[in-house]
Amino acid sequence: MIKKAAKKSKVKSKSMGSTAIAQHRPVVTRANQDEMFERLLRIKALAESGDGVTFEQIKREFEIGTAQANELIRLVRERLKVDLRVEGSGSERRYVSHSGSALKLDLHEDEVIPALLILRDVTSGAFSPPLRPAFRLGQTIEKHLNDEMRARYKKLQSRVNLRCVSAKHGDVQRFEQVVKAMLDGKTLRIKYRSASAKAAAAAATSAPVDGRVNSAGVRGAIDQTQYQEVEPYGIFFARRAFYAIMRPVDSKPAERVDEFSGLRTFKISRIEDAQDGTKTFRVRAGFTMNKYLEDCWEMVRFPKEPKSTVVIDIDAKFAVAASETEWHPTQRVEIRADGTHRFTFRVRGFNEILCWILSNGGSAKVIKPEGLKQRVRDEIAAMSKNYSDGDQTQPIRKVFK
Repeated sequence: MIKKAAKKSKVKSKSMGSTAIAQHRPVVTRANQDEMFERLLRIKALAESGDGVTFEQIKREFEIGTAQANELIRLVRERLKVDLRVEGSGSERRYVSHSGSALKLDLHEDEVIPALLILRDVTSGAFSPPLRPAFRLGQTIEKHLNDEMRARYKKLQSRVNLRCVSAKHGDVQRFEQVVKAMLDGKTLRIKYRSASAKAAAAAATSAPVDGRVNSAGVRGAIDQTQYQEVEPYGIFFARRAFYAIMRPVDSKPAERVDEFSGLRTFKISRIEDAQDGTKTFRVRAGFTMNKYLEDCWEMVRFPKEPKSTVVIDIDAKFAVAASETEWHPTQRVEIRADGTHRFTFRVRGFNEILCWILSNGGSAKVIKPEGLKQRVRDEIAAMSKNYSDGDQTQPIRKVFK
């Protein structure tokens, strides 16, 4: 009995001792992305001061442990490119920098602060995965601001919000792989899952046969995703996502309609895997993204369809707001006596511009061509069926025929 009691007493005192030790440990605080960068800049400033900064000072200032302090020192060297040198040892270990960082910039407040506000908001938010290189450039510039300029810049950060909307998924690695292949003039081997392949897999999964999932249909949909070798020509952003224009190397020769025949559009976020290809290539003479997209309303090319002059009236209620945006490079606007704004465009194909017209509701009226007017009538009739008093479940129609 006495032995058991003594054992319990030892356990109790041991647990109490560990609690007491835990209470005296420094509270390790986690930092978000912005706070982490501020910590790096603070260490840089202290290291470049005459006295430098001690290891213990870093731990106390940010209320962190040894591992976190070592990580901050590593990041100051790697991210900020600061030459931190160690002087002394033990508790007197001190980090100093006499050379600063490699990049020297002549920064003017009226130029750099507006640019940084745009870079920060766009690259750290909606578009962050593919624009990570631009985000790092913004951080590089930010670390060279003097104290006064940084303080003024920080005051504005919470007062600026660029509400850019991107696709849900993004992959910086795929984006960078495409860019590198373009720089090197080399092909890529990509595994790409198209929208139709995704839809087929979803349909096969959600449409059971005799109470069972159609596994053959799922396998068939998955089999549509194969590796293919492609030549990356260019990249553009549209409809909240990044796209690459590439030519599949091993596909059958496409019917030559124009100088861009054989090129296809790939959504970068749908590239499931990418590897270095085995071939080199040259971009076709005269290719530019502007030229490739010049006949599109937004991003889809219809080379077999003739160019059309499209005339649309926007009523006075929304005309001014609509005319403040350049919707297409060929846009012309005529203000009429009743306040209506008449928009004229030259485009090839109606599928994309049809969606824009419908998005304006009753404020938009197609004047010509007749074929586009009929497409609008047909779509409105199909939409009205979805809201009839009868059966509310109507089959989904495709606007893009």
